[in-house]
Amino acid sequence: MVTELIRLKDVANRLNLSTATLRRYIHNGKLKAIKVGGNYMVNTNDYDEFVFNLYVESLGLNPTKVKEYLENEAKEELEQELNKLMKQVGLIKD
Repeated sequence: MVTELIRLKDVANRLNLSTATLRRYIHNGKLKAIKVGGNYMVNTNDYDEFVFNLYVESLGLNPTKVKEYLENEAKEELEQELNKLMKQVGLIKD
């Protein structure tokens, strides 16, 4: 699997934040990044998680709890769809 990396400057531009602010996030563990030739680079998955966490925190919610809730909701929805399909093919009855 190939992972795309984003320059810290580009992350700053996308989020309208300064690179100094992003470096603080990196140092306090809120944003995962690697140093390549003296420049910070952010994995796209880590970028997505960071943006999600910023948004959820801006709503006054705990990102970990929101992720757990969303995972449980997705699991329940998947179970319902699976049951419906199994009924359609006759593996289980109403």
